Order: sequence, then structure tokens, then C-alpha cells
Amino acid sequence: MTTTAPTPPRVRFLMRMERVFRRWLAIFVLIFALFNLLPLLAPAFMQAGWDAAGNVVYNLYGTISHQLANRSFFLYGEQVMYAPD
Repeated sequence: MTTTAPTPPRVRFLMRMERVFRRWLAIFVLIFALFNLLPLLAPAFMQAGWDAAGNVVYNLYGTISHQLANRSFFLYGEQVMYAPD
């Protein structure tokens, strides 16, 4: 029976980082896609009754979006778009 010496934490960390760096483009595309799709999913979450998930998305994006009605689309509202007053 052979036993191998335990891998030092620094070597394990470097091995993990090597895996991340090999797949950096896939990781970036996944994060970019989530960032762009979540605002579209928020109204769908609210319509489906998942108010907590919808509110989390609205709170996350509330700080970086304009939130003006005349520059927004309303997926489940009375009108899809509103004219500026």
C-alpha cells in the first residue's frame, strides 16, 4: 500500500488558480451573461410570485440603473413603453 505525502496548501492554491486561469474566458462570459440577464428575469420572478428573488435583483441593479419610466420596458405592465411627459 502506497501513501502519498499531503499537498501543501500553497501548492493546492496554485493548482486551483491554474484551473481558473485556463477557463478565464468561460468564467468571464458566464458572469457577463448573468449580469445582463438578471434585469430581464426580475419582472418574470415577480410575475411568477417569487417576490424575494425579484426584489433582490431590483435592489442590486437599483444603484446602477436609471429607473426612469420613459427609458424602460414593462414586460408585465399595462403598457410596454411609456412616453415622456
